[in-house]
Amino acid sequence: LSSSSLSSRTLSTPTWTVPPNNNNSNTNNLSKNNVDFRPRRIILIRHGQSEGNVDERAYVTTADWRIPLTEVGRKQAKEAGKELREKICEQDASIVFYYSPYLRTKQTLDEIMPYFDEKEVVSCMEEPRICEQQIGNFQ
Repeated sequence: LSSSSLSSRTLSTPTWTVPPNNNNSNTNNLSKNNVDFRPRRIILIRHGQSEGNVDERAYVTTADWRIPLTEVGRKQAKEAGKELREKICEQDASIVFYYSPYLRTKQTLDEIMPYFDEKEVVSCMEEPRICEQQIGNFQ
């Protein structure tokens, strides 16, 4: 994993303010002093093909979170980056990438990142709440 590509693009989280939420205010009409931070859209991308997808025996010797992508998975991630670039074509796009702490999701993001300019990417943040649920080994 090339952690340098993630860390070099990780920026501090900007601070925004939102209008008060009461019955008299219309959240669509923001004042000059407030910024609407709600995303225009949320796009979910699953990681590319992993060693565990190809051979389930990989889980016997490697922890789930350390299972890497295959070469096919890297190609899939690159293709996802191209398609995502086509979908996000606004000039003023501000993008935040969230990814789970799994190696394969970080590798997928590494393959997607070259399709985006540093000025577009507000942040890349590891988010453990979006990982698979671990409820035990019932084999």
